Amino acid sequence: MDLKKLTELGLDETTAKKVLDEISNEKGEKGYVPLERLNEEIEKKKALEGTKAELEKWIKEREKYDSDTENLQKQIAELKSQNAKDAKKREDAEKAHAAEMRKMKRDSIDERVLTESKARNKTAVKALLAEIGEDADDENYETERKKQIKDLTEKEDSKFLFGEDVGNGGFKPFRPDGSKKETDIEHNRGLMAAKRINQEKFPTKQE
Repeated sequence: MDLKKLTELGLDETTAKKVLDEISNEKGEKGYVPLERLNEEIEKKKALEGTKAELEKWIKEREKYDSDTENLQKQIAELKSQNAKDAKKREDAEKAHAAEMRKMKRDSIDERVLTESKARNKTAVKALLAEIGEDADDENYETERKKQIKDLTEKEDSKFLFGEDVGNGGFKPFRPDGSKKETDIEHNRGLMAAKRINQEKFPTKQE
């Protein structure tokens, strides 16, 4: 058995030379390899190749597992991000709805309280009312609003906005249709009065 035949049987050149040298040292015959020794070396090589193949397979599976794990982590992160965005949208929508409902309730309270106080021009009176904090519930809002309106009915510069709707000389203004709804002229008159009161309270600084 020579080097060429050993390499033809599957041994690489380095291993084949090593086998030839070992056999030569044992037998004192250069170039001769017993069949048993040859088969042993071939089986070793096959075993090494099998181990290498298994290792390569494990590495590929591990790489695939790592890749799948990374993709899964990305998907989880994306889901968490989307859930956070959806939760924020729901929260904003709930806040907007709550704000709209609060405004509707407060507008209703204002209309009722202004009617009860016999406001001649509701728009003009509303312009004089101060804002009330959002943390106030309906009951506290109504109490504070009534207090503000009461103050306006007692002040000389604003009490004329309340009471019976009468014209000059104490006569009620004549409306052909007999309705009690204020006319555009009366509405504008109230706005002008409210504007005048605000200007007197908060005069514009002259430069």
